[in-house]
Amino acid sequence: NRLDIKCVASPETNDHEACILVDGEDWLGDDYIGLDPPRLFQQETLLCGGRTLVGRCNCGCEGCDDFVVDVVIDGNVVKWQSPKGYLLSFDRTEYESEIIAKRNDHSWEDSNRTAERLVNGVFDSVVLSGDWKFDWSSARIGKGKITVSFSLNDQQKLVEFGWDPEDPITAEKRAKQLKREMVNE
Repeated sequence: NRLDIKCVASPETNDHEACILVDGEDWLGDDYIGLDPPRLFQQETLLCGGRTLVGRCNCGCEGCDDFVVDVVIDGNVVKWQSPKGYLLSFDRTEYESEIIAKRNDHSWEDSNRTAERLVNGVFDSVVLSGDWKFDWSSARIGKGKITVSFSLNDQQKLVEFGWDPEDPITAEKRAKQLKREMVNE
């Protein structure tokens, strides 16, 4: 089979969708929505093998009716095996090239998504005092605002800051300043 991943806006879910195309056809069909691209590509199992989430219920929520596959690396072949009975086989070189290329392609991003990626890069792996761990950032909750989430067990702490929606670099600069302030607390 041939794998293509196309990243498109998903207005219904206020994010984007990594459409899984197999041999040119939408593999997830009408019952599932592709994952938000950063969510899909953060899974190391795409390239290393293992259980991998590739689709979410058409309601847009993960955990509702997820579409998972077991990625199996077998020499020069990558197989996707699904508990639903699907079996796909890809040429390993072509498969890896597609995953790596799409993981590094940010052409689908609007300024909000670019700002989120930059802010996530600033806070990635940050743990605040008291073991509060960085989860995510969003520029889509309020115009001109970035919301950053930290969690501790089942608690969540949200921090907001302003940025210029026309210039994602302003979000990155403000995130670096906030990180210095929060880490030094």
